[in-house]
Amino acid sequence: MKRFIQVSIEGLGELMPSKSPNSNEDIQTARARELTIWDVELQTLPSHKSDLELKHGTLRAHADTLYRLGLIDAGEMQERRELVDAAFSVVVEDSSCSRLNWTAIGSAFFLSLKS
Repeated sequence: MKRFIQVSIEGLGELMPSKSPNSNEDIQTARARELTIWDVELQTLPSHKSDLELKHGTLRAHADTLYRLGLIDAGEMQERRELVDAAFSVVVEDSSCSRLNWTAIGSAFFLSLKS
């Protein structure tokens, strides 16, 4: 019996008994589907502020899994890992700036009440 790893929408692999893809079309279909899922998950990263680190790790693991399955090459895996790291940094930075802005606004409001 042949086995292969099927990647779920969350980017976590499940070992599923199945027929191995037997044609280039099956592999290309799987590649297109998985890259679409990965791209959508990357675009929704900013909306996952409560579990941002988990989503970041999941996207990196998904890229690694796609590489191990031979759906992407090493260069594309590295590019996708860099993309998710950059997106993570932007979300964290925006979140920090947002807190700082509210602190500054709150401080200015407090100072204006004292005057």
